[in-house]
Amino acid sequence: PLTDEKTVRDVKKSKEQINENIKKQRENIEMARDSDFINRIEVIQEAEKEIEKFENEVGKLDAYLNETTGIRQKIREIKSPKDKARQSVNKAIGRAIEAICKKSPKLKDYLNSSSIRTGNNCRYITDENNPVSLL
Repeated sequence: PLTDEKTVRDVKKSKEQINENIKKQRENIEMARDSDFINRIEVIQEAEKEIEKFENEVGKLDAYLNETTGIRQKIREIKSPKDKARQSVNKAIGRAIEAICKKSPKLKDYLNSSSIRTGNNCRYITDENNPVSLL
């Protein structure tokens, strides 16, 4: 896996805390705008800097979650090159069988039976008791 459940929970908790800090800084800005503070412009500028910093942190956390989790925050698995190649070959064989079946309906049942096996090792198995006539 690219991450673990605890890390995902911790990242979500950090996001909540940062969003709470953003909310507080926005409240500080509103209070400063409504006040007669001599340094209210400085307070507002400082709060805006903090908000920007917090929003950047949230963006990084979101990017991490998007990279390491999928739909419904399910943790993504790292696929080995061998696994990726196996899946690509299986899909290519499936597409080839589909195309052949469209051109030659007689082969459809034969090719969709257990004559072609995919997985870690792909193989074509002939059934000597049931030869195929393409004519």
